[in-house]
Amino acid sequence: ESWKRHGPARHQTLRATMDWSYELLSPAAQQLLRRLSVFVDGFTLAAATSVGSDGDEASALDLLGSLADASLINVDETAGVSRYSFLETVRQYAAIRLVETDETDETGLRFARFALAIAEAANLSGEAEGLQDHRAVVAEEANICAALDWASAHDVPLAVRLAIALENFWVTHDPPQGARWLALLLADSEALLPADLRARALRAYGSSLQVIGERKRALHAYEQSLQLFRALADERSIALLLHRVAMVALEQDDADRAEALLTESLELARRAGSRRAETQALGSLGSVERARGDTDRARQLFEQSEAMAADLGRTWWRGVMLTNLAELAFESSDYAAAESHASSSLRLAGAMGDRRMSAHALLYLARIASASRDDRRAGRLVGAIEIEEQREAISQWPRSALTGSSSFSLDRTEFNRGRTEGRQLSLAQASDYALGSRAVPDD
Repeated sequence: ESWKRHGPARHQTLRATMDWSYELLSPAAQQLLRRLSVFVDGFTLAAATSVGSDGDEASALDLLGSLADASLINVDETAGVSRYSFLETVRQYAAIRLVETDETDETGLRFARFALAIAEAANLSGEAEGLQDHRAVVAEEANICAALDWASAHDVPLAVRLAIALENFWVTHDPPQGARWLALLLADSEALLPADLRARALRAYGSSLQVIGERKRALHAYEQSLQLFRALADERSIALLLHRVAMVALEQDDADRAEALLTESLELARRAGSRRAETQALGSLGSVERARGDTDRARQLFEQSEAMAADLGRTWWRGVMLTNLAELAFESSDYAAAESHASSSLRLAGAMGDRRMSAHALLYLARIASASRDDRRAGRLVGAIEIEEQREAISQWPRSALTGSSSFSLDRTEFNRGRTEGRQLSLAQASDYALGSRAVPDD
């Protein structure tokens, strides 16, 4: 603990001070303080109510006021919403007190179930059909990961359900982390998981593997998942899995196999009434047509899929389709349309916090700037992408992406000047600049 670094005397003094403050609290306030120690990154009233106060919001609000008055928690008001937090020394003290009671397992379980409710409400799993909302998960990421850590040690099926509910969050924010968690949870847990839960976990595992370029391992996970879903006669899930397997086939330049798998996926999706699976199959059939050189048909399918994704609130898939449309428009020298599509994709990526999609959109905007003879702007965007790549690799660049800076330059001096400026920008700052809401120094 942090106080131990300062030696026994300081440790004893701080512990005595904390004991004194704690003993002044009512038993109910003491209990709430102990339970809330599971939150590593602050909490809302709803969180305190669910995890710490047995669902009684009025009681939770009153007790939080007592803890704030005693300077044991801090309160931050943003846009009319209160978020509470601990000093770390207080949280650690409360955690010790929690361990000293018989509430540890019950509180941990409530914490994990609360995290699961947030993740499931966001509709980010591989089979969710409704509107996606990454914001709640982003806001609670540290707490959700702490809950996942607890559940992985105490309730593996619950941990697996939570990891599955985070599937699209992993894909857009940190696919290596998603792959690590799911590999850990799937290892030696087959006897603990019903077939449908293991099938869903394997599908989610394959998603993260595919994004980081581990196609062979992704395909193996997808095929295991598909086998389980076929045994369960789950047509909707089969349709979604066939789409995943088809995309791996397309990445391996097997357009005929991809088309056959996607055609079956589309038929099953329509029969099962899954508009999500239908939307994805149509968009990926567009990728097949593009690979075969039929750009007009590809554009029609991309547009149809993008419109359906917008209607369903499938933000990530819509961003993918917009990027595809930007690529087609760029290749046909329709730079105005390419910029419009890439900018729309960039806005969606920013709202999701998707680094990969943001970088891809910025790359196309850089190519458009270069084609329009604005090499300084192109250099700025490329520089920002390169520095982001150095911070943490952005995996799986699309085949059509031109990542080499030599592909952009008409005026090397202007390009390199912009590139130096761009390397001072974060990805978010570069996105703001690309969308016209931020200037760079010395513009």
